[in-house]
Amino acid sequence: DITDLNTANAKIGILENSTALINNLLAGNITADMTQTIHLTGKNVVIDEGIIKNAMVESLDVEKINAGIISTDKFQIKSNTGGIEIVGETQQWRDENGRVRMIAGRDLNNKFTFGVFDETGQGTLIDSTGVKEKALADGIIKNRMINNNEISGKKINIDSLITEVNSNNTNSIKSTKVLLSDEGQTLDIGFKNVNSSISKLQENTTALQTEVSVHQGKIEGLIKETKIDSNGATVNLKDDYISLKATVTGINSSVSSVKSSLSSLNSRVTSNTTNISQLNNKIALKVESSDVINAIKQINFNSPNYIKNGCFLNGYDNWDETLEEDSTKSIVDSTSGYKKAFKIVTNANNQNIVQDTEVLPANTVYTASTYCYIEKGVASLVISIRNSSGKTETYEVKSSGLGWQWLELTFTTKSTNSVGLYLGNYFNGSSSFGTYYFTAVSIVKGKYRNDWQESSTYVNTSLANLNIEKNKIVTRVSNVETKSTNLNNTVSSLSTRVSTAEQAITPSSIVAKVTSGITGGKPLSTTAWKLEKNNFNVYNGAFNLYNSKNIKVFWVDTTGNTSLRGSIFNYDSNNVLRASLTDKKLHIYNESGSYIGGLGSNSYVNNSSIKGLTLDLDMAGKYISFAVKKSSSSNTYNTVFAYHRAGSFDSEGLNGYANFNMHGYNITNSGNLVESNYIKAMNWVSNDGGGGTNYIQVIVNRTSNQFARGITTWASDERLKFNIKDTKVNALTEISKFKHRQFNWLENGKHQDIGYIAQELERINPDYVFKVKQANGDFIYQIRPEMIIPVLSKAIQELKEENNILKERIDKISREF
Repeated sequence: DITDLNTANAKIGILENSTALINNLLAGNITADMTQTIHLTGKNVVIDEGIIKNAMVESLDVEKINAGIISTDKFQIKSNTGGIEIVGETQQWRDENGRVRMIAGRDLNNKFTFGVFDETGQGTLIDSTGVKEKALADGIIKNRMINNNEISGKKINIDSLITEVNSNNTNSIKSTKVLLSDEGQTLDIGFKNVNSSISKLQENTTALQTEVSVHQGKIEGLIKETKIDSNGATVNLKDDYISLKATVTGINSSVSSVKSSLSSLNSRVTSNTTNISQLNNKIALKVESSDVINAIKQINFNSPNYIKNGCFLNGYDNWDETLEEDSTKSIVDSTSGYKKAFKIVTNANNQNIVQDTEVLPANTVYTASTYCYIEKGVASLVISIRNSSGKTETYEVKSSGLGWQWLELTFTTKSTNSVGLYLGNYFNGSSSFGTYYFTAVSIVKGKYRNDWQESSTYVNTSLANLNIEKNKIVTRVSNVETKSTNLNNTVSSLSTRVSTAEQAITPSSIVAKVTSGITGGKPLSTTAWKLEKNNFNVYNGAFNLYNSKNIKVFWVDTTGNTSLRGSIFNYDSNNVLRASLTDKKLHIYNESGSYIGGLGSNSYVNNSSIKGLTLDLDMAGKYISFAVKKSSSSNTYNTVFAYHRAGSFDSEGLNGYANFNMHGYNITNSGNLVESNYIKAMNWVSNDGGGGTNYIQVIVNRTSNQFARGITTWASDERLKFNIKDTKVNALTEISKFKHRQFNWLENGKHQDIGYIAQELERINPDYVFKVKQANGDFIYQIRPEMIIPVLSKAIQELKEENNILKERIDKISREF
């Protein structure tokens, strides 16, 4: 035994020791069956500094924690009663029922909110958009809390203010404080001027007078009634007069009725004069009609109307349209108190009539209005203006319910420009179909609608002439429209539009001509049509033809484009229908009127959603062909491709008379591909007759019948197979079942010494045969070489193996002997 060992290095395989003092222990695996450990507590262990990556602690005394940042996303801070709670970015206060009564921080909508809530949970004070309406109780805002001149007129309920002033007649607005014009004229002075003007008009009324004068060679008679002199000018209040003039050259009579109404503060003058004079070879009839409507601005306190012909008394004058063909328009008598109304029946969106005003100043408030009757649908009044950047802005008001109602829209112009007013169903995507009536259309300055009146700048004068001469009758109608723009009571612009319609009838033709000119009568364009003996001509204009339902069915525009709605029928000289274009299809008929075929849009019988273009042949047609003319001197066309019916020029089917170049592409179908004297046709058959057999079908002609034969393919690529194993078929046993027969063929009586009967092979194994379907539905049986040849080759291998065994036996016997 070694009692004391001191060595620098030692390698010990097994060390058994009772006590070991080891300063440093480098160990791989240490196994200890009996170990004494030291119990570490807070009393006997103090860790000066330590890094603990992850600790599992049963309990932790908070007093021992010196914290820098405590994340509220990881700690939920809550009072013992649950009345206050801080979670994340939100602090909440709850009542004894656990309901949130106050919140500060981010809410459920991810917005910062400070709110106080009642017992039901309703109420919010402040969020990111500002102070809420319910945060301020009624009556909390006092007069001293609002600065002087801080409430705009739009914030005041004007109707409520007027009602409150007039409620007990204790408050009033002095007429001396109401200004009527820029000159500072007040309301009381304005009414005094009105009363004074009317008094002066009454003082100058003259009595009924009758004048009869006799001069040399003529007698004149005049009966008149009441005139009023106003400021040196004569105004006829009511003028009914008869004038009779007799001279040596003729007798002329004039009857005139002139009425003026002051109740509407407008003056309407209507005069009709008829003069008939007979000259040599000529009778001339002249009818002059003028309708002048002017507002008397000195008496009318309303703003002028900037819409012309707003009651449609002159039809569609000054109005344009954006109507589809299926929508209709008309001018009808109105039951609203206004004489006429515009009627529109819409069958699509955005069906309107429109009028552009004259140029209006920028930054000015206007009100547009119309009185409308809604029979069906929802109508719109739309205003279109341009802003300072030139972009178009639109404003719309829609009708509510049915019957008569006013549509009003107040807007502010953004630039000095014209304003477009639309009547119809401008934006009504959900109410495309409707019937509406519009009348009393106006745009006036200010925030309120006035009683309707015609535009003060609208003057419409017309002149009609009928001249009957010896060889010519001429009818002429002229229209003169004058437009003036007034700024500060001064005419800043004046333009005149003259339109003339003239019709002349001569022995050789009827000519109608329409000329349009502007400013001084300079012609802009002339449109005319001329009817001659053999011609009807339209010059510089479009042609439109409407049916009895006022639907445009044929039209030609000024550029020559022709459009048609309906069908076209073509008849030959014998009145036999030869062609028609109807129902999206071109129809062709033969000489007897029988339908041959057509070209048009069709669809599949089993799926009408699949549509396409079809060239079809009806029963009266014998063929469809493509033909070409081989030379310019030829009078015939050569057929290059055709379909013939049975019994026609060629055999039934598609027949080609030219080379067919596929340019490397394939013909993919199950129809016949090849035809010759013996091979009638070839095509590919997939799995026909069962058995999973694909084959090339050959239609052959024999002496008596036509048969279908099959040529099978034998795919044997390893990449096309799986689960490849050695066969267990005993080929010799299988071949021993084959019956080899001799027989003669029915077709030609030819004898064959050896062969198979397909039905007998089928009884051995159905895979040995496949069936080729015939035209009559029957099947011709054929053998499948790809199934029989492997059996034969396997039988040869089995025979060779048996031969080898027998050969070895023979060799052994030979050696023994």
